[in-house]
Amino acid sequence: MSKRYLNGLSKQLSKADKPIVFWDTCSLLDIFRFAYRDSLNPNELKSYLLLLDKIEKGEIISISSELVLHEYNSNIGIVKNEYSSSINKTNSLIAKHFELINLFRTTTKNKLDISGLNLINDLENLSKRISKKTYFVREEKKFNKFAHFRVKNYMAPAARKGEYKDCYIWGTCLSLADKLKQSKPIFFLTKNISDFYVDKKDIHPDIVSDCTINNVKVTTDCGLIIGFLSQL
Repeated sequence: MSKRYLNGLSKQLSKADKPIVFWDTCSLLDIFRFAYRDSLNPNELKSYLLLLDKIEKGEIISISSELVLHEYNSNIGIVKNEYSSSINKTNSLIAKHFELINLFRTTTKNKLDISGLNLINDLENLSKRISKKTYFVREEKKFNKFAHFRVKNYMAPAARKGEYKDCYIWGTCLSLADKLKQSKPIFFLTKNISDFYVDKKDIHPDIVSDCTINNVKVTTDCGLIIGFLSQL
């Protein structure tokens, strides 16, 4: 993990011209949510693991905002509690099924306790390995000004709910892209469909315009990033 100011980081990366993944808060917290949210495809976790491998090999650069790090640390306890609650409910359901099964069996079947498989430790290790290899852009006033402008003018990602923090993080990504002006794309990985998209498929026109100018690609699918890297 490294915290860097934008100017210093952009100078360091200016000659690399490598693809970049820029994480928002949800894309990192969802590492834990894969286990209990029906809306998240477990197969995408495989893409996260593949992306981590590419990051550790230096094939793609991992960057985020210092604000994302703050938001992650503020919400990770809640996410872990949701995970624990989900595990407890699942264990209760499994125990109930084994109790019913044993009514019809002469040989008693022992129930399975999935909490003992320690999936939470594997997910936490994945999160830590990603963070370890990620540059976090330090907070600066220019990002505040960008966020204020977007919220004031109801521009995505503040078009619907006035999301200041999302605008701040998005502005950080765009500022980085503007500084680098590289040929390889910057992938902004988000799970925030409600603020960055018009619907589940179409990205908001404000965001599309930003992406076109700055060579940034917004995606909710980590697999798309892996697909791009496989073509290099």
